[in-house]
Amino acid sequence: MASMSSSNLRPFRHTATAVALTIATSTCQIAKEQIEIAAKTLRQLEGEKKNKRPNKGRIAEYRDVDPKIRAECMESLGLWIHTLPGYWFDGAYIRYFGWMLTDAASTMRLEVVKQLERIMKNPSNIGRMGTFIERFRPRIIEIATRDSDAAVRSHAVDLVDLLRKAGMLEPDDIDVIGKLIFDSEPKVRKAVVSFFVENVKDVFDEKIEELGGEDALEEILTVESDDYDSPRASWIKLKCLAGVLQNYDASDQDEMPSQIDQGTVERYLDLSGGESRFTLAAQVLYEKMPELKRMGGTDRALKESFKPEETEEIILLETLNAVVKLNLNQVADPDKSKDRGKKRNARAESAEIKETTARHLADIIPRLLKKFGAHPKTATAVLRLEHSLNLGVFQELRQDSTGYAKLLDEISAQFSGHADQNVLTEASAAILHARSYEELDEVTESKLQTLWEDTRTYFKTSIKLIEKLASISNCVEILEVETNSETPSPISIILDVVARGQLDEANPDIDAQEDEIVISAIRNFHPNLLAALSSRGTLDPVRLLATGTLLDLHVLFATLRPQATTAGQKDPKNHPENIQSLFKEITPEAQTELSSIFDHAEKHYAKKAKKRLEVPDDDEAPDDAPEDSEDEDEGATENERQSETLKAEQQLCELAGKLILAILAKVIDASGPMKGKLRRRIERNRTRLGHNYKEVVAYLDEPKEKAKKNKTKAQSAAVVSQAKKDAIRMELEEEDVDAEEEDDDPFADVEPEEGTREDLKRRELIDDVSGEEEEDDDDNDEAEPEENGGVVEEDEDEDMLGD
Repeated sequence: MASMSSSNLRPFRHTATAVALTIATSTCQIAKEQIEIAAKTLRQLEGEKKNKRPNKGRIAEYRDVDPKIRAECMESLGLWIHTLPGYWFDGAYIRYFGWMLTDAASTMRLEVVKQLERIMKNPSNIGRMGTFIERFRPRIIEIATRDSDAAVRSHAVDLVDLLRKAGMLEPDDIDVIGKLIFDSEPKVRKAVVSFFVENVKDVFDEKIEELGGEDALEEILTVESDDYDSPRASWIKLKCLAGVLQNYDASDQDEMPSQIDQGTVERYLDLSGGESRFTLAAQVLYEKMPELKRMGGTDRALKESFKPEETEEIILLETLNAVVKLNLNQVADPDKSKDRGKKRNARAESAEIKETTARHLADIIPRLLKKFGAHPKTATAVLRLEHSLNLGVFQELRQDSTGYAKLLDEISAQFSGHADQNVLTEASAAILHARSYEELDEVTESKLQTLWEDTRTYFKTSIKLIEKLASISNCVEILEVETNSETPSPISIILDVVARGQLDEANPDIDAQEDEIVISAIRNFHPNLLAALSSRGTLDPVRLLATGTLLDLHVLFATLRPQATTAGQKDPKNHPENIQSLFKEITPEAQTELSSIFDHAEKHYAKKAKKRLEVPDDDEAPDDAPEDSEDEDEGATENERQSETLKAEQQLCELAGKLILAILAKVIDASGPMKGKLRRRIERNRTRLGHNYKEVVAYLDEPKEKAKKNKTKAQSAAVVSQAKKDAIRMELEEEDVDAEEEDDDPFADVEPEEGTREDLKRRELIDDVSGEEEEDDDDNDEAEPEENGGVVEEDEDEDMLGD
């Protein structure tokens, strides 16, 4: 433009001069406007600085009732800080992120953590975040470990990992976050992997420094790459891994409520119930720790040179389980490749890896069982390895069955030598897995038969030992020892053996041995039942079960009483003296014991239901008033109190029902000086203990109910009689209509007059009407009008015919 303004041609000079002047004028106008805007903005800024009251309108939206609006505010604030950090990256704005870490909405907390993570990823912002992190670090750690939302926890772990790299964490915080490797959420476990691996690396570096540094260690551990039996640095790292896992596992689990259940000491590794916490941890560590991928060195980390402790051995064996499964599952899938050549190569590579793994497992499992089979926990972990073993490799490689038989021998030895439930479960699963291969079925069945013979001999010997011990000492306390819900008590096992006494089909080969075991179990059962009934003073389940069993046995044999009194003495098939010996009344001493048990059940329910009992009779001992159960149920909820009341009512009604059946069967309270006492005792509070108890006791009023039933039967007979009258009348009317429609037959016999007795007899309408008199009322009770064709009195038939 300047060159054109000095041109020799006038038009060019004029045009260039006009354009330059216009541009300069416009620039002056724009500069003037911007100066005025800047001056106005500066005055507003100075005014805002002088204003002592904060402008709440600008920050009100971050406290909006809608969590979505609040989250959008935090997202925008993070964007502003990233876009214009010179203005927005200030403590006056950053503090809002800290305040919103305690927001009730999980979406809000998640957005705040994401924005903080975005800020910390910029290395230039780390120095300016020191004050903020120092103030809000405890809250960030709390979110990472205790937040109810798994997504918030996982992002908080990523944020803590950035804080660790920046050196802003305390040692206690590092340990707390490292324990999240046992978290119940897979998302959180995956997020904490990098953090946990750094923890292991720190411990490993400390070990290396103690041994003289990496250079000195390399000189000591110089081994060939193929010699896996020689110590190497990776063994130290695996031991460090086991030590860190053990330390985190031993800490108090109450501090980390989101973690996988730790379990009791007895069930330290409940392998039969699923994956253990160490296996789940190893699964997420597999990709981040190259040492775990070298499966050949994992089992050799258990060598004597760097021998771990017992708990570390369990952890390493669990890690080995996870490594084997992941190594087999991550074999290249041939179907994912579109190239046929690549598919073929992938299949060959996959088959080779699986074959190598199977051969390696078949070699190390027997060795591991010999080394760790003595302890139930380590034996369980080793037996789980057999699940991943492809037993077909023995047949494919055309090897003899020596190696396979050796493996089965070790598994059978674990099955026979342990009483731990986890070992038995895993050994059974391993044997079942072996039976799935038909090519090796002969060897497997031979080992199973040996196991059966050994187990049968051991069981037979155990029953005999119990019988002999029960004959010389009190067996109640031992046989009724309390066990958990999964393990039956010894007396329950004996009862199951007694149930095998029922003979379904004769088998001469095993009947003698079976009968011997059943007889021994029955001898143990009978004295134990009577002793359990009298040795207990509380209303516990064992005493109630013994009481019910005793009453059921007497009531059962009472059903044989009619047969015993009416059976023919001359019939050789009947043995009344033997049958009669089964029917016995309950002794007075036992009746007193049963009455005492009923008293306990009645008072227990009255106490739970807060009901007042009837005053006892003069000839009975006074009952103690129900104690106040407020102290006992003080910590219970309303639902728990209602549940306890219903259970107490059920116990009372069941016991009363069994006693009433025994009274009706005349096996108790039927003779002697105590006759009728138990009946009166049961009926005493029939109106005070609820409708259910009242209906149970009503079965004692059978004679009254029978009179009512007789009256009901008479009414039913009258109704049936009237119905039959109506039916006969309708049939007569239909016959009249049919007779009018038929043609006259000249050769037909003379028919009797319609409606007469002969006419009705010819039609077989009154064949049963013979003038017989009706039986007495007592006999009529036994005959059902519905089944006998409606037998009615003769005068009723006469009235019906007259109609």
